[in-house]
Amino acid sequence: MQQFFSVIKQVFHKSILVISLTSLLSLSGLLVFTNQAALALPDTNLNTLSQTKLTDTELGVKDPEAVYEEETKEIRQNPKGATEEMYEEEYKEYKKSQPNQGLVENAKELVEDVTGKK
Repeated sequence: MQQFFSVIKQVFHKSILVISLTSLLSLSGLLVFTNQAALALPDTNLNTLSQTKLTDTELGVKDPEAVYEEETKEIRQNPKGATEEMYEEEYKEYKKSQPNQGLVENAKELVEDVTGKK
């Protein structure tokens, strides 16, 4: 009889161990697939209007359509120019922060050195 109870006790302990490990694995699986939006960089829109900050009182004094026309005037006159200038500025900043060049850039430099077009 004692042997029977000891076997039942061992089976009970093993089943509790298996259930706890299974629940721990499923809990860790849920934590792996959480949303990691904090790792993303903020979206920088290349079509932004000029960097002037207008308060609500300033907008209330002026006609909203006139303010819109004034802010979009430069983009309408030269739509590619504003975005290309912003791209060039961002690219220069990126190159300053990432001085290591990739394989393609190194190959371009070698070709320019060999052909003398530098």
